[in-house]
Amino acid sequence: MTKWLLSGLSVVLLLLAVSTDWFVTRLLSQAVSAIQNGGDWVSSDFEHSPSENNQDKRWAWSSLTYQERSHIEFSSIVVKPVPKVFKLNPEMQSAMQLWQTWKSLWANSELQQIPIIGALLAKRLQHHAEPSIYEGIKSLLAQKKLAMENKALLLDLLADIATPEALSLLLELTDNGSESSLYFLVLAAIARIGDNRWDGQFHEELSPVLETAWESPETSDPALLVAIGTAIAKIGAPEGVNQLLLTVSGTDKDKQKQETERVKQEAAFNAIPQTRNPDAVPVLSEWFQQEELGTPAFEVSGDALAAIGTVEATQNIVNWAKFAPDEGARNLDAWLSQIDNETSLTALSETQKMSFQSPEVGSVVQKFSENPQHKPKQLNHKSGHKPDNDQQSSLVTLTYCYLKHLVG
Repeated sequence: MTKWLLSGLSVVLLLLAVSTDWFVTRLLSQAVSAIQNGGDWVSSDFEHSPSENNQDKRWAWSSLTYQERSHIEFSSIVVKPVPKVFKLNPEMQSAMQLWQTWKSLWANSELQQIPIIGALLAKRLQHHAEPSIYEGIKSLLAQKKLAMENKALLLDLLADIATPEALSLLLELTDNGSESSLYFLVLAAIARIGDNRWDGQFHEELSPVLETAWESPETSDPALLVAIGTAIAKIGAPEGVNQLLLTVSGTDKDKQKQETERVKQEAAFNAIPQTRNPDAVPVLSEWFQQEELGTPAFEVSGDALAAIGTVEATQNIVNWAKFAPDEGARNLDAWLSQIDNETSLTALSETQKMSFQSPEVGSVVQKFSENPQHKPKQLNHKSGHKPDNDQQSSLVTLTYCYLKHLVG
């Protein structure tokens, strides 16, 4: 029983970490450390958080106290001095020089500069591979004396790099199992790697690595499946999205695998609506057209098409609506309310001339076609709404307290 409770709470921790940036990731690392040390944990970060989203996001880095910084273990790390010219001209540094600069800042707790150098380092590695840097990150993560908060910075760096090599290293770290103190921070980094659209594009080259992990018989932990499924959906490669849809619609006859399949189906069902890559529209449309109303694959493919919201995606929904039964009016209303693409909204206004088999469905289309700019406020996860800091504080604190109670 305790095992399943911990698995469920693992998913909660992962979703909390995924829904926020470095801020909650740091809180979770503090919570895990406190549980392991048997102490109490109270974070003051929320008291000093900015009230507006557009304020300086570096406050979380500077919120570390002198005492926290002074306790960081770097005794086993050899860092070369950074020449002054490189500090003044970081954009001129090579990937290896930036890595040395990053480690120097890290060792000296110059935390406000780390995101700047990290972004430059990520850009270098995204265009030119440097295997030795990945080996260096792996080596540092393996050091037992290194504080968890500093390992979290390395995991954030891998998520920022978001290359197949960085993702492979993150997946390799999951081999240590859920007993590892880093496990849930690693999962959070995997899950949000699909959000990283460097160079302004979806990086479908990441999907094959995740698809292989998804299909592996050894991948059975619910939290790991959530992380992998989320990443596949956010990347949105057609093959990966199709794999998730196959999982949602399929059944496994092998009784020994039924429980794992049930967990995978749930993870895939929750992940698919997070797809935003227009390249996934054809495969989503195929499933949307062939599945019956009310089936899991139909529901999530419709959700994803509405969330993508391109003209092609919207047209697939409208074409279905022509012959949809009365029961489909609720789905249609939810889907059309999500579409915010200006071109799609203009095309939607032209559907007033169309005829629909169901009067109820027709009235829904008419409502949006007459006033396409009217968009009901969405409060669920599909709208991209995130809880505010007070809600995050309550959720993280409650989860921590309950975990501590279970661990004893």
